[in-house]
Amino acid sequence: MPERFQEIIRNARARPRIPEYAQASDILQRWLSAALAGIATPEDALRNAARETRVLFGNSATQP
Repeated sequence: MPERFQEIIRNARARPRIPEYAQASDILQRWLSAALAGIATPEDALRNAARETRVLFGNSATQP
């Protein structure tokens, strides 16, 4: 196997086994796309993704 591929395999992690995974992934994908498209700043995108994910997991506490 090429060395780079071996490195990727060593560092690979399985997706979390949580019922909300698909929803959390959707939140992150939408905000990442918004940042890449210039619709949101990277900072705003991460802030919004974090806020939505907290709500999803039932922790609506606000973080700066």
